[in-house]
Amino acid sequence: MSLQVTHIIDVCGTLFWDDTTVGLLRYHLLRRSSRRFRLFVFYALTSPYSPLYLAFVFLEKLLSRHLLKHILVRLLVGDLESEINQSASQYAQYLLAFRKINLTWTIFETSISPDQIILASSSLQPIVRALANAMGCRFVASNLETRGGALTGKYLSDLTGRKEGAITSKYGIEVLAMPFIAISDNYSDIALLKKSLIPYVILHKGRHRSRWQSINARFLYPHRLD
Repeated sequence: MSLQVTHIIDVCGTLFWDDTTVGLLRYHLLRRSSRRFRLFVFYALTSPYSPLYLAFVFLEKLLSRHLLKHILVRLLVGDLESEINQSASQYAQYLLAFRKINLTWTIFETSISPDQIILASSSLQPIVRALANAMGCRFVASNLETRGGALTGKYLSDLTGRKEGAITSKYGIEVLAMPFIAISDNYSDIALLKKSLIPYVILHKGRHRSRWQSINARFLYPHRLD
């Protein structure tokens, strides 16, 4: 079955330990010596002990919306698209070498071919594309807006909760019309997981299992092994 069924796999917290949007921005800003002030702002917004970070955590829970990542990508304004792509290529190699969630990879790594995998992530396209290219598979991801080859610091499209539409738009409705396997740790992917032949849910905290009661999922607990 695994040789014939498409595997639709989330990236952050599912294949890799990192939030790859945050990780890519950190890696990119560290590479740019002229971006020290932006790096300071980045850490002020992402440090778990920062009042700004805690304020965004509170607001996101209150409003049930992702706010911080839209602020963070503004730190890329004016940077060339080619520069962020170069950062993404290097960061992808680091993720593949050191940041895999091994338990997830064992599900598919030795049993299916890369052309049966679609990375479906709301992370930024440069890093998801770099990972997909390295793995030899397909992908959908959130897009950054560009103007004249430079980043505007805004999202062109955000795939949070919209992965199904992105997959069918890019690869055709038949991808999801046929049986597929979905793997994710994100509750925003629950609609996709419900349609999956075998839904795998990555649980980083045991208490989160109760939120998934509406689907008959196979639960994986990576922290017990990695």
